[in-house]
Amino acid sequence: MEFLDEDIPIEEVIAAASETYHLFFLIPDVQRRKQCEARWRELLGDHTICMESPADTCAVAAAIVGLTEQRIPNLDALAQILSANGFSRERVGSTIRAIQPYAALVKLPGAVLAQASAGAGSRWWKRLFS
Repeated sequence: MEFLDEDIPIEEVIAAASETYHLFFLIPDVQRRKQCEARWRELLGDHTICMESPADTCAVAAAIVGLTEQRIPNLDALAQILSANGFSRERVGSTIRAIQPYAALVKLPGAVLAQASAGAGSRWWKRLFS
């Protein structure tokens, strides 16, 4: 096993990994959101997905894949897919709320960017994810 001779800044790790992968950080609930959202939003912008409940994890992850692969045309279609697959109205709503900033980032019709994605000094990620 080889070890690094020095620490690599997380920004460099993210930049290298994003050359091959679509990176996301899912925050499972409001309590943890308070603790870590700001830093992850600096690093990944709207690839930081904040959920209301860990119960939304599978639906949010599937929605990310569907949006990224352009298999889900809009948020209404996402809501219909979730409802048709037995998700409660509450879970559908919380999934849509969690995915909304990313949907706006990928310019999904009807999606509105709810907030600024990152601080002014952290715009490098936009070049990676746009």
